[in-house]
Amino acid sequence: MRVNLVSSKQEELGKFECGPTERILYAGLRTGLPLPHECATGTCGTCRAKLLSGEVEDLWAEAPGRKALRTGKGEILLCQSLPRGDCSVGIRMPRPAAGESQPIPSYFTGNVQRSGMLTHDVLILELSLDRPMQFLAGQFVLVEVPEVAGFRAYSMVNFSHSTERLELIVKRKPGGVLSNVLFGPRLSSLTFKVFGPLGTATLEPDEGGAGDLVCVAGGTGIAGIMAILARASESGYLDHHNAVVCFGVRGLADLFFLDRFSGLKRKHPETLKVVVATSEQGVGSAIREMHPEIEFKNGFVHEALAWQELGNFANVIAYAAGPPPAVEAATSVLLTKHRVPVNRIRFDKFG
Repeated sequence: MRVNLVSSKQEELGKFECGPTERILYAGLRTGLPLPHECATGTCGTCRAKLLSGEVEDLWAEAPGRKALRTGKGEILLCQSLPRGDCSVGIRMPRPAAGESQPIPSYFTGNVQRSGMLTHDVLILELSLDRPMQFLAGQFVLVEVPEVAGFRAYSMVNFSHSTERLELIVKRKPGGVLSNVLFGPRLSSLTFKVFGPLGTATLEPDEGGAGDLVCVAGGTGIAGIMAILARASESGYLDHHNAVVCFGVRGLADLFFLDRFSGLKRKHPETLKVVVATSEQGVGSAIREMHPEIEFKNGFVHEALAWQELGNFANVIAYAAGPPPAVEAATSVLLTKHRVPVNRIRFDKFG
């Protein structure tokens, strides 16, 4: 099937072929067209478009992103639409990506190389891909397994310009269909369908307007932040720029990556500050003694961010990740307390 793209100004933007079981958004992205999107899974509504001609099948009628569609306007979510023949869609031009040009997404096959539990309900797994993927630090991929319909988004923890290895972290969701599979006994035998990379909340050290880094994340939202820190560390960026990382979880049982944070802090003792906030209980002396490089706070992660003094920070680039309420609260603090310009705050919308 052929899809014709038209701008809101009735300009022809391009045409591309879409497979019989392929979503319009994914087909357009893999051909290099900058279609509007953020989560690419049906939750955010950013890929809203108008069906001008032809027919499509809606894969998820209950998608939260449908709230963004205007009733009676023939609007669709590109990430949830399968064409049933040639069609034409009208789109809004997407916002320009931060940093360098984005790698073109593609389909990959992944198998579990290793896995393990970081906490009682957080799983880390390493996928081995059928060929190398190029991505920017902070990007994410969509994954699907045969037993569960639909793609889910996960940010890469690791970073390499080109790699066949993706490190992902997954939080168990009570009653979640995919959770039951990933946290089950057949994880090691699963074959993953992977699409990516996606996302614009990235760091490329050579980009114009570089500055000091402020990173704030709740829970498994720390994944993409870890890739950004890895990139900043190995490139020498942290030799010349300050960075503060605020990581928030509920309690002691939810803590993870403390060893990785401590290692980064030891490598960059003068420029990097790591703050871990626990909202439901304080951290005892034993953990503090094990990780003297980390500053522990009792409170929400956005409160930990508000407590920071950034007087010596210049030209700040801020990153926010995690559950939508945490991202919203962190963004508010960045804007009002730390006076970070809105165009210097980066996050990808997952909800």
